[in-house]
Amino acid sequence: MRQHVAVDNNFLRPSHRVPCVRHLFACSPKALWAALLDAESWPAWLPITKVTWTSPAPFGVGTTRTVEGASGAISEVFHEWIEGRRMAFYFAESGLPVRAFGECYDVEPAPGGSMLAWRFRADANPLTRAAVHFALRRAGKAGLPKLERYILTHRDRYEG
Repeated sequence: MRQHVAVDNNFLRPSHRVPCVRHLFACSPKALWAALLDAESWPAWLPITKVTWTSPAPFGVGTTRTVEGASGAISEVFHEWIEGRRMAFYFAESGLPVRAFGECYDVEPAPGGSMLAWRFRADANPLTRAAVHFALRRAGKAGLPKLERYILTHRDRYEG
């Protein structure tokens, strides 16, 4: 495992260096947020195998979790948390060849449901950064519709 540089909100501030994938969901912001908090939902839409919250609920700034996938385990620390609206984290440790990496999930009401804006950014050599950003854009465009279907299939779990 490699230690990564901790980042703050400025690292993920919208700009040309910070890719963003958006998706309009046919569910309430409450249901979308609940799905993002559900460790079981993540493997249903992203190429990861397991998510483990390593901090107890209620979650907030300083919350930690571990994500597992083909590239191994990734230790994450949440540096921004606005309940029901925004969560942002950085990689604390992983085996990935990046100096720093962060993600931000913004949930907003939208006509017919809710909008998710997923921003991410890698600080790495230009080739690695381009590859990571390409892979995540692709994962988001394919995965967010899967997350929507997952939420709608499990609506009673998330709307309750």
